[in-house]
Amino acid sequence: MGLTWKEVVEKFNDGDDSIIDHFGGIENFIKILYKKKILQYIDIESEHIEDYINYCMLLIYDLDKELFINRVVNELSDVVYENGKYYYVENREELSRLFCDTNSRRVDSSSIASRVLSDDGDYFEHFTIDNVDLYDDVIRELNKNNLDHLKKHVVQSLSNTMIEPSTELLESIAEDQDHPDYALILESNINDIFLDSETTEFIFEEYLSEDSSNLMNLYRSSYDSSYSEDIYDDVWSELSRYFVGDGEFITINKGKYSYQTFKVEILNFESEILKFLKENLKYNSTISYYGEYINIIKSMDTCLSIYPRDYPSSVGEHINDLFLDYI
Repeated sequence: MGLTWKEVVEKFNDGDDSIIDHFGGIENFIKILYKKKILQYIDIESEHIEDYINYCMLLIYDLDKELFINRVVNELSDVVYENGKYYYVENREELSRLFCDTNSRRVDSSSIASRVLSDDGDYFEHFTIDNVDLYDDVIRELNKNNLDHLKKHVVQSLSNTMIEPSTELLESIAEDQDHPDYALILESNINDIFLDSETTEFIFEEYLSEDSSNLMNLYRSSYDSSYSEDIYDDVWSELSRYFVGDGEFITINKGKYSYQTFKVEILNFESEILKFLKENLKYNSTISYYGEYINIIKSMDTCLSIYPRDYPSSVGEHINDLFLDYI
């Protein structure tokens, strides 16, 4: 044929079909160029390659990894390559597409994830919680400092208030104070009162209704906050299959304009891409066809699922953190 290998590649890239025939067909042509370590220079967008793009990309990865990376990243609108790492850079809410619409417990994981990942972050229900037990659900959760603060508050709030002795403990206190018709709440008896759930709840219900309401609201707020954190953690726990950490919002400047978007490091990007190419050797599903890394992941793996917990994990912690805002 009298052509250099460089000329062979140039003729193929210029659309000269006779080059392929000379090598006995496109498959032999690809194999020979690979053995000569020049396959990476052909135009893989050629119509003669369209059924072999994924095969060629795998071979190019072996010949010239840097070129492979550049080609892949250029085909994916939601991926950037910086300092040896791959990043998903796009609207964060798009990640919710990796979650199932429903799972075995009929939970719409995709909708939950969408709310977690949205810019608004409005991802939890503001629950209407019935049957909250003031003593068991709130007071018993208080740490020592907050409990001491509440005791002092009760003593000060009820100073000189005559409390009806409607419980056994209050009857005993009233008798010991030599006025059986009423009891006084003092520093000397406040510890005993708080050890008795019936007496504590009676005092808050009958004499400290505003504080009782505040403590109930504290519980609801703590429940919501804890539930929100749990759902957030559950979403990112699932996403940790593909990403490192929970990312950050960044500002991108383009000339006179700037906009905010989301950025998170991709885990095992190259192995996922190689997996995709190997699984699609006999199909026309190419990287450019999908155009986004999220689409590629969705095409290969089962969707992610969230299973909301029966009870939030850190209600007590939030109660103590928020306590002084309510009392």
